[in-house]
Amino acid sequence: MGEFDELRYPFNSLLEFIGGGYFRERAGLHLTIALILFAVLTARVMLGRGPVVQRLITVFFAGTVYNNPAFSVPGGLHFNEIAGVVAALWIGVSLLGGLTMDVRRVGVPIFIGGLVMLAHAAFVSVWHVSLLPDNGTAIMRGVLVARIFVLGIIVVGMEALFRTEADFEALMQAMVTYAVAAILIYFIQVAVFASGTRPYGTYWDAGFTGIPSFGAVSIERGHFGKFLIVLFPFFAWAAAKRRSRIPMLLFFLVTLVNFSASSMSFLAGYLLITLLLLHRFVIRPSALKWAVPAVATVVILASRFGKQYGGLIEKIVEYGVRGGAGGGRGFSVLDAYLSAYPFGIGYSGSTLRNVGMLPQINMGAYAMASQLSFLIIPIFAGFLWLNYRVVRTSPRIGDRIVAGLLVGGMLMVVLIDLVDVLWFVPTLWAPLIIADGLAHARERSAVAEPVTATPVVWGSPSTVH
Repeated sequence: MGEFDELRYPFNSLLEFIGGGYFRERAGLHLTIALILFAVLTARVMLGRGPVVQRLITVFFAGTVYNNPAFSVPGGLHFNEIAGVVAALWIGVSLLGGLTMDVRRVGVPIFIGGLVMLAHAAFVSVWHVSLLPDNGTAIMRGVLVARIFVLGIIVVGMEALFRTEADFEALMQAMVTYAVAAILIYFIQVAVFASGTRPYGTYWDAGFTGIPSFGAVSIERGHFGKFLIVLFPFFAWAAAKRRSRIPMLLFFLVTLVNFSASSMSFLAGYLLITLLLLHRFVIRPSALKWAVPAVATVVILASRFGKQYGGLIEKIVEYGVRGGAGGGRGFSVLDAYLSAYPFGIGYSGSTLRNVGMLPQINMGAYAMASQLSFLIIPIFAGFLWLNYRVVRTSPRIGDRIVAGLLVGGMLMVVLIDLVDVLWFVPTLWAPLIIADGLAHARERSAVAEPVTATPVVWGSPSTVH
């Protein structure tokens, strides 16, 4: 097809998906199967070990990619977000009951950042009344800011609940398991399409590839690709430390056939950073033998879909490098917003980032600047400082491969935040949170060997456990 074409979703919640009979249609088969898998995985987590609130937090992070309307209740709250809200309320009550907060950790700065953004949003809403044209917009803006507080409170609680390396390893494994189920749903959707039925969530990529890609368990194919790609450190961890190579191969395969320009760009970044930080572990016979099937897969796909990948490169160059105006990434877009709203439009996330007749804005740094104005400088500086502080303590993790993957994930998140509007997606913060948690868990361990806080010499194989 020469033009952008899509089949989205004729339902807005699980109730509509079931009540409208869409779960019985072949076009909705993949979502019906996905709901069953999600229920099974969540039941396994909730019936597992550990405090209930700890299990709710696991579902909150692991279920992030499941943001399709079929995984939401009326009003738009997704299942993993419900788990997060319940966990946050639980932790909030515990804080009132005497649970202590460690101001040196990650949770408190996130919470403070939320307070600053809330105060700023309230100010600009009074200064520019037109930014809240109706009650629905006001409620949505409040919900977007509330998500920051939910994340902050959850991280504060994690610092008290996730105290051992095993706790964090279980969380990482859950994120991989939920994601593998989502990948399988993608290929079920491909099979439905191949059978002659166009499933809900089918997209022809704006004429750049000429073949369809799919949304799977996400609201659309771009979200699926980007929410999945940020899990690279955890798929790599599972492959390196738990010998789970098949999930990693599935991860690469779905990223390559989803034909998402953002996902492919981010994947290249993850691979480059991982190679730089862990080259002495990667360039070894035991690791390179797994590169053979990966390279073979890339060669086969490149020979079969050369035209499509050429279209993706064209898209990346046009919108990502040149900043094509049509992609909402040109500097003129930011200038238009700051000229109209010099104090910013207030934190709006991705949902409300575009205002009225102003041009669409898609560049992460420009979107944040248009929302926070001059406040972007101290807030982003604080974010960088938080990452730097955790990188400094990462040697305490002890395992160089795990530390390198998490630090690489943190570095990529900084780049992703600059180019895309994904700032408070829970799994985007996971490498930072888990690296901080593992460092402190290792420090608390009675059997931990003494370590120094000197910077890690990345790639040295001498301390692999």
